[in-house]
Amino acid sequence: MGTERILKSPEEIKIMSDPLRMTIFKAFHHLNRPATAKQIADTLTLAPAKVHYHVQKLLSIGILELDHTEEINGIIAKFYKTSVDSFVIDYSNISDKVRSSVYSKSENLYISTFNAYRDTFIDNIRKKVEKQQPTTSENRSGFLIHNALKLEQKDYEKFYGEMTELVEKYMERSCTEGECGTYQFLCSAIREE
Repeated sequence: MGTERILKSPEEIKIMSDPLRMTIFKAFHHLNRPATAKQIADTLTLAPAKVHYHVQKLLSIGILELDHTEEINGIIAKFYKTSVDSFVIDYSNISDKVRSSVYSKSENLYISTFNAYRDTFIDNIRKKVEKQQPTTSENRSGFLIHNALKLEQKDYEKFYGEMTELVEKYMERSCTEGECGTYQFLCSAIREE
């Protein structure tokens, strides 16, 4: 199972609540190999200085780590990689004085994550409709499942572990360009209070 980091301090939560930092984290994670800030900037079509600034913030809380350096054309290039696969936010140690402010920042992260997935999902449904392509079992390109599960805590923990292992299994697979497509995957579970 992948490594998970629990964010507990207001500073850690604030750093990871920035949508651009989350995008940079995901870019490193999806690349699945060490990369420079410049390489990530090129991938995301952003200014290298902007990405470098955010990489430093992610390094400061241990979400990214320096993998190695290489001399390229007389310049020392730093290659970074993710040090975790996922993270969760623990609000229990946040003082009442700053809790609402910290939660507000992380709420923006949740909203931007769901909205980005929603936009990708809807955009690809629209493209399929425009192609007037009938859906068959051979060309199905996506699905949406929404259920309520009645679970004891131990069953939830087992479910979470199995889902994580399943996602990791398919992330580790490789295929040649043209043989595979990129499938966006969002899995979320929250216990109703």
